[in-house]
Amino acid sequence: MIKIGNKVVGDGHPILIIAEAANNHGGRFNTAVSMVKVAAEMGADAIKFQCWTAEDFAVASHSYYDLYKKVSFTKKQWKELRDLAKEKNLLFFIDVLDEASLNLMDELKIDAFKIHAGDIDNHSFIEKVAKKGRPVFLHTGSANYDEIKKAVVIIKKYNKNMIPFFGFQDYPTNLEQLNLNFIRTLKKELSPVVSFMDHTTGVFAPVVAVGVGANIIEKHFSLNRKLKDYDWQSSVEPDKFKTMVKKIRDAEKTLGSSKLILSDSEKKWLPVIRKHIVAKKEIKKGQRVKKSNIAMKRSKPGLKASELNKVLGKVAMHNISKDNLILEKDLK
Repeated sequence: MIKIGNKVVGDGHPILIIAEAANNHGGRFNTAVSMVKVAAEMGADAIKFQCWTAEDFAVASHSYYDLYKKVSFTKKQWKELRDLAKEKNLLFFIDVLDEASLNLMDELKIDAFKIHAGDIDNHSFIEKVAKKGRPVFLHTGSANYDEIKKAVVIIKKYNKNMIPFFGFQDYPTNLEQLNLNFIRTLKKELSPVVSFMDHTTGVFAPVVAVGVGANIIEKHFSLNRKLKDYDWQSSVEPDKFKTMVKKIRDAEKTLGSSKLILSDSEKKWLPVIRKHIVAKKEIKKGQRVKKSNIAMKRSKPGLKASELNKVLGKVAMHNISKDNLILEKDLK
């Protein structure tokens, strides 16, 4: 169990649903503002963006460098987005992709940091993120298990509020690539709280992930996939995101408790489906009750099939017709 902002996350608590805006705003601040508002309308619990300073994040010759410059926001704009999220009762998370963005988001007191898959082996940076003291999401995509474990050890040395984020595979990801059962491994070996970040084009996988133990679901969304902004391939539009939220909430209801609960609605069927002890053939007065002259059949309530010891070897006090209940008051 981990507390993030005003939410408690873990088994037995509601699934935390993150609307992953990433860079689907395309650097348009007004679009980013709209995405925060829409995230709340879709029923998400949190919204997440990515933040970097292009000069610190990549070399100028990198193939995406111009894009990185284009989609950056100012400190004032990030503060406005954070404040709007709070107003809309959304947690505000950020992929911190360099030290400058880490320090900025720490100053803005956001709810949690996420370490991107690209930094899974950047141990000095991981240590700096962990030392900030805020909940830390560790994206495990593209990493082998040894790399994941090493990163987890570093974070837990300084920060107990660590959550592995399983996902990535491809943009978009095919269902056969998902390997969702690995969530069980992460929960058993590294953290009792695990998240799944979905990069498929639909909303089926997140619901299945809830079934195998995911406590947090992150899904990319776009206000308009036709614009083909930075992360559009693995994004869904608002209507489909709403559908996902409903399916996840329905899945939570079906999962219930790890303890067996016999509901009143199920109990009402017991008299109908359970079998009782009846005469297999007529048992005459003075005749002894034995296995050969009784049967277990559905009937009106009487002695249960499990109460056989209450009748065997006893003598009938009067004739008991075939299929009639055999009751203790009829025997001596």
